[in-house]
Amino acid sequence: MQWLYSPIAPPGTPSVSAEPSILAEHLYFPFYDYIVKFFPKWWIPNKVTIAGILSTVAASLLMLSSMPPGSKFQPGRAVVLPASLVVEDPSVPCVPPLDPTQMQPVFSFLTPASLLTLCGLLNLLYCVADNTDGRLARRDRKTSVIGEYLDHGLDCVTSLLSTSCAFALLSSLTNMTTSVCLIAFVTVLSHTLHYEANIFIWGNRIATVDEAMIFFGVGMWIPLVFPSVGTAVVPVEYLTAIFGAGSHWVAYLRPLRLIDLVYIFYSLAQAQTIASVAARRLRMLCRIHVIFSVLNSVVFLALMGEHTTFLESLPETQTSVFGYTLGPFTYPAVWAIAYACTASTIIHIPIMAKCARLPQPDPLPLVGVMLVWCLFVSYPVAGVIAAAVVHVGQLLINVQLIEYNASLAKDSEAQSSLKAASRK
Repeated sequence: MQWLYSPIAPPGTPSVSAEPSILAEHLYFPFYDYIVKFFPKWWIPNKVTIAGILSTVAASLLMLSSMPPGSKFQPGRAVVLPASLVVEDPSVPCVPPLDPTQMQPVFSFLTPASLLTLCGLLNLLYCVADNTDGRLARRDRKTSVIGEYLDHGLDCVTSLLSTSCAFALLSSLTNMTTSVCLIAFVTVLSHTLHYEANIFIWGNRIATVDEAMIFFGVGMWIPLVFPSVGTAVVPVEYLTAIFGAGSHWVAYLRPLRLIDLVYIFYSLAQAQTIASVAARRLRMLCRIHVIFSVLNSVVFLALMGEHTTFLESLPETQTSVFGYTLGPFTYPAVWAIAYACTASTIIHIPIMAKCARLPQPDPLPLVGVMLVWCLFVSYPVAGVIAAAVVHVGQLLINVQLIEYNASLAKDSEAQSSLKAASRK
């Protein structure tokens, strides 16, 4: 059964850093290198990391709490195709639940426009913080394994939440579920490969996490500049020019929205990255935390379908359902938060092992994930609360363990130095 657990990269294994995209190499990184020069000396890198995390989490919670009451997954099942091609009535525009015409900010003093403006700024603040904390640490010689853990670990839950918000704003909730599952899988593979072989892959030369973070900020403003971005369909003239007049493909693709082309490109890019990472070490697919990552997606996608069927059986006037909604958070928001927390809990397993220099990852957090599954079946609200508690608890415990292991390593080095000196 040893094959279920990842082995740490052998000592002396060369480290291969993530390849930056073309834009990151020639535009983003020089910009971050420049602005970090103006950061005060008293700024602490880990606090910069946490400040950025809090800003993007606040943006995500503000967005997810602004879905109109009664929001549901449409259609109520997992689909890979763009949602505009699988809706029951193609003649009805597929309007995203966080479109400015639909969203209802939880705070009355915020309008949809001001909320999107604020959330865009908060996400861009996170983007800057996430890309400058490490540079600040190297500038002031304050690098630490805790900083490494926070930098890589906290990105997991925030990227999943931000993806959920972006799809709820621009595309559809159903395609959102497929997208966050892809992100969770490629992330757990990427960090597992990093742990086992010291190779870090995240994206390709065209698109990486750097482009994604910027999009999470700028994307909040797209509906303000192009109000019809969520409903505009591909002109039928283009379809006719490609497939020919009278083709059945023209009739089939007529409801396809322009924004769905971005979803298709994004899905293909994620699939390519998954194939690229997995090809480096196919045995990773048999690790217990990787298997649980797949199971986590299967469980949540299956429950999404079951719960949606139940919610659709209720009267349309009943927008709040005990156990399925939590205050301003509708069921899709509860689903997104619970999935983000459980998926991130799994991803933290190889990250923790890497930062703490463990000989193999500790699968104990998977017990917490299974607990969330059991609760989410009948009471999604109980599941989302448990998911958040488990993930935060895991984070705090991991920080303490990493600090403890780092102190042991330092003491061991000191003792080795004293023994070496005594021999001389």
